[in-house]
Amino acid sequence: MSTMSPPMDPGAIADDLGQQSAWPKVIGIIAIVLGICGLGCTCVQAGSQFMMERFLAMAQQGNMPREELDKLELQTELLRDFMALTLALAIVGLALAGWLLINGIGLTMRKGWTGRSCMLWSIAKALFVCGSVGVALYMGGVTTKRMDEAGIVLTPFEQTMQTLNPLIFGVWGLVLPVFLMIWFSRARIRREVASWSDFDRQVI
Repeated sequence: MSTMSPPMDPGAIADDLGQQSAWPKVIGIIAIVLGICGLGCTCVQAGSQFMMERFLAMAQQGNMPREELDKLELQTELLRDFMALTLALAIVGLALAGWLLINGIGLTMRKGWTGRSCMLWSIAKALFVCGSVGVALYMGGVTTKRMDEAGIVLTPFEQTMQTLNPLIFGVWGLVLPVFLMIWFSRARIRREVASWSDFDRQVI
């Protein structure tokens, strides 16, 4: 009497038992949460650009030290110079966050289009993150140069964070797209996603 080894792949076990794998709902919920957070954070970040003017006016009426006030005035001036670029990045960021939210909803509903959509989103997000890091480093360099010309000295901590912050943002921003690229490149995952029905098939 022959014996067979049980399948060790959780997906294969789920298939044998006639059960649905749990990963679409798990990844989908994560994508939904991160998409909503991305929409909120991007709106706050874009809105903060306009709040700097009000904060500067309040600081000018207060008792802020002259050196700190000069630094704040220069930072506000630089924000004005980069306003168009900052808003453009915010618009792209909002679009990507909304796209991620849609992908998350599609995953929880096991829609067949989500595999390709997640791969395309991952590529777009990775390019956006790399571009944003480059822009942030450029803006940091311009800020340092303008402050040097104005005789404003940044502390060693401020100089370090101007370079370190964009790099930390870049690494963090690449975690999800790299994970999704790897996940949806797996043969078993591609086969499972291909078995899902998408919206068009349901309509037909």
